[in-house]
Amino acid sequence: MTHTILLATNGSLGDLFPYLALARGLKALGAHPIVASNPDHVHHIEAAGFEAHGVFPTHDEVAAAHGMDVPGWTEKVRQEPLFLFQSHLDFARRSADRCLPLARRADGASATFLAVGACLAADVAGTPMVPAFFQPEGLGFWWLNDGARIAGIRDEIGLPTDAPHPLGRAIGTGAPLLGLYSPIFGEPSAKTPPALRITGAPTWQDPKAGPLDDDVARFLDDGPPPIVITMGSHLPGLVDWIYSEAARLPDSLGERVFLIGAPRAMSRDRVLARPYLPHAPIFARARLIVHHGGIGTATAAMAAGKPQVVLPYAVDTWDNARRLMDMGISLNLPAQDFTVDSATTVLRRQLGSERAERRARVYARRLAQEDGAGTAARLLLDSIGAPASRAPV
Repeated sequence: MTHTILLATNGSLGDLFPYLALARGLKALGAHPIVASNPDHVHHIEAAGFEAHGVFPTHDEVAAAHGMDVPGWTEKVRQEPLFLFQSHLDFARRSADRCLPLARRADGASATFLAVGACLAADVAGTPMVPAFFQPEGLGFWWLNDGARIAGIRDEIGLPTDAPHPLGRAIGTGAPLLGLYSPIFGEPSAKTPPALRITGAPTWQDPKAGPLDDDVARFLDDGPPPIVITMGSHLPGLVDWIYSEAARLPDSLGERVFLIGAPRAMSRDRVLARPYLPHAPIFARARLIVHHGGIGTATAAMAAGKPQVVLPYAVDTWDNARRLMDMGISLNLPAQDFTVDSATTVLRRQLGSERAERRARVYARRLAQEDGAGTAARLLLDSIGAPASRAPV
């Protein structure tokens, strides 16, 4: 029997890619994964070969509902982290209605905290739900402050309002909580829920990604390894000044720079810019990786075995940045303090750190031993009583 598993997530690509890796792990064990996210992510899901559904709101929709553009909404999230959850909660009822047919098809489900609608739909359908978290700070449950509001939505759709956890009945019922991140970032402790199972990082590399285009390959081949700088996919339009300042670094540092997330027009002598590229093949060719501190980007940089400089900006990036610095592989520079002068000082210090290079290689070897996607897939199937089997070749 093929078990159908609903994977529901929303947010940035960093919130999608771990679930694509989990979907791959489930498929390898003979299950049929359905991936639900927002419409902007559907093409990524379909390109990976999985059934895709765009049921959750896009960043544009969430921002517009509050009379903002995406940069303005992101800035408010930076100032008030709880607003990230509150603004998505406006769409919970709509998302629950859209998820319900998928939940009824599924034998089990997993969802992240921005996919509240999937948790509600699973409750209505009676589908076992296994919540997932992508970083240690996600376990803080700081969105519980809106428990009364969630209870009101549950009441509207005929669900009991005294669930063990406002997001659904999974939390507190003995079902595992999947920590979809490397234990390098933090082992379970007395402060974490007893049901937490840290699986290791479910890293995603697009199996259909083609070779690097000629300009990118030429840039990487025609000089020493560059400093790679990326601010992720969650801060569009809000960190343009960082890329503008970073494009001046060749003059102050004498190093080449590769910008991922910046328009092509920013390319010039010793600077190459691309709006999007898979991280793994570029990070592998980097001398140093500068990023915003998202857990997915941080893990990819760790996997590449390169020293890092983190520019924390909002929500979990501050906690991730602290953990990376404690490991001895990163220095931190708050994003709002980034200028060509401040960056030159910090980057020069990190470029000269043999300790950071040595420790980065150590952590890369440790990370390579993890099978986060496979471990998470087995835990998920076991939790719903679905024995894993190998998919036919």
